[in-house]
Amino acid sequence: LDPVPVSEPAVTNMPREVKLTIASFGMGAAATPTESLRRSLALGRDYLTSHLYRKGGAFITMIDSEDKACGNVEYRISVTLGNLERNSRTVQMGMGVEARQEVYSQLYVGKICNREGKVLFAFDGTAEWKERSTNMERVELPDPSRQLLETACEKIAAEVVAFFTTRPVPVPVSLKDGGCHCQRCEFWRSEIGEVPPM
Repeated sequence: LDPVPVSEPAVTNMPREVKLTIASFGMGAAATPTESLRRSLALGRDYLTSHLYRKGGAFITMIDSEDKACGNVEYRISVTLGNLERNSRTVQMGMGVEARQEVYSQLYVGKICNREGKVLFAFDGTAEWKERSTNMERVELPDPSRQLLETACEKIAAEVVAFFTTRPVPVPVSLKDGGCHCQRCEFWRSEIGEVPPM
């Protein structure tokens, strides 16, 4: 399938396609994830990849973190999630009816680094999910952490795409002087006279 084009008017500058990988996606050291959140975290990378592809697929090439091919990764994104928090409020509506609202939230922080390890962009935010019910009727999600995770990934993807599309994309040092200089690339350059295919 062809990537979904970015339609937002914020896309004003994309001089070249960039190659991005998800270096890490997990919980903070002080966080205490529930079992359901642990299961959801297994989907975290795929959620983020999906949203990055939808919002910036025409401009951003996602590289699997397991791909060790030389020169494939220019930028790395890391995401850390905080504890899942829950707040509830009950309001008396009269005639014996109570309205209840549950608000689930989760903090996230992250950064984009180049291949030299320099932080180019850092972000943070909060994902929220609300449930409303009354004492006459209650609808409850079995796993709000999954909804929070998907919401966080959607917001993160929007920030990452905005970073790469609203300002000049920095060219990695290893690309400024002809590309990667590992043993494989140097062999191709000296013996074949060109940069190897990635």
